[in-house]
Amino acid sequence: MVDLGVFDTKARDGENIPEYYLVRAYKGSDPYSMITDLPLEEAERVSREAFPQRGENYMADRFAVDGWLREQAQISGVAISRANPISFSLVRDLDQWEKSIHPDDGRVIIPFREADLSNWSFTVDDSFVSAPRNLIQDSDWMEEYPKEDLHGRVLNGQEIAGILIQECFPEGKVGSNPRYFEAQLWANEPTLIKRSDFTPEPSLTKYAPVIGR
Repeated sequence: MVDLGVFDTKARDGENIPEYYLVRAYKGSDPYSMITDLPLEEAERVSREAFPQRGENYMADRFAVDGWLREQAQISGVAISRANPISFSLVRDLDQWEKSIHPDDGRVIIPFREADLSNWSFTVDDSFVSAPRNLIQDSDWMEEYPKEDLHGRVLNGQEIAGILIQECFPEGKVGSNPRYFEAQLWANEPTLIKRSDFTPEPSLTKYAPVIGR
């Protein structure tokens, strides 16, 4: 059972939180551009051309889930300054993640312990899996995900830090992909926290943050 109340001063100062990373792979030149920045009809056209395997209802489902995420993130006290989130993954095995993305993709890598989490929200597994099923027209593919108590919840930074302190990371794989937390950034770009009493371990410094190709 996950205790969402586990978060203390040491955690706030970066102690007790294991090594995790907020990561994002992207195509093109703008690391924070999202297809949902476009109006729905244009986003549907782009999606059909670039990702035909997603199906004709994908973008309508994506906009509906983003609306739910925004509503729940506001309830959780997340600071929101953009209409739709920028999608990231929260992972613990950085090498495994880098092997899973296309070698030509750009990447953003941020040590979790150094991120300002005030404008982030989080879901267990893909946010589609966590969202109410009545929002989604094409949901059959989600049946392969194991049920989680935290499905249906949108977590804030304090809550996800408490979960990581308890080392309650999703276990196993769905298909060939390891399970993870999805992270949603509600600002136009991430910011880092400077802590006078917290020095990143040497293994983290090269990722603080990396934006490149």
